[in-house]
Amino acid sequence: VTDGTLTNTQINASAAIAASKLGTMATANMPAGSVIQTVSVNITSDAYTSATSATALSAFDLTITPSAASSKILYNVTGGHQSYASASEHLKIWFYTSINGGSFSNANPAGGASTWQYSHMGGDAWGHPMAHSILLSPNTTGAVIFRPYYSTHDGSGNVFFSSNPNVWTATALEIKG
Repeated sequence: VTDGTLTNTQINASAAIAASKLGTMATANMPAGSVIQTVSVNITSDAYTSATSATALSAFDLTITPSAASSKILYNVTGGHQSYASASEHLKIWFYTSINGGSFSNANPAGGASTWQYSHMGGDAWGHPMAHSILLSPNTTGAVIFRPYYSTHDGSGNVFFSSNPNVWTATALEIKG
């Protein structure tokens, strides 16, 4: 190395370089699509209702605060234990967001009362997990809160969004824009 520059061809493929010599990469230098931040929550609580209107599950909130307004947020939900207490029932699920302290609104691209899931909970469908993904471009560096809502179709029995000891996991990833 004569000019202070080291190229890849000058490094032996088996060379072990200490992590302390590599440093860290600033977020500004990361390419678009890089994961900048991850937050998650695991819940094993029972959550059930016989309500026929969308009922908030604030105990299942997940908050992420983007570091840049150009970031996207990927929200993933897995697990849980969707089921019914008696008779055949229908479970409706929505995911709402609050952006930068605003009111909660349906994150479904169709908006309004459009559900993310509408499941018939009867017969042999008792107790199945869920999996959903939402990609948002919130255009803020303020808090983004994800909150599930749920209801039953006709109120004739309880439906479970989650049932202990099954684990319901929500994860939010900030992705560089």
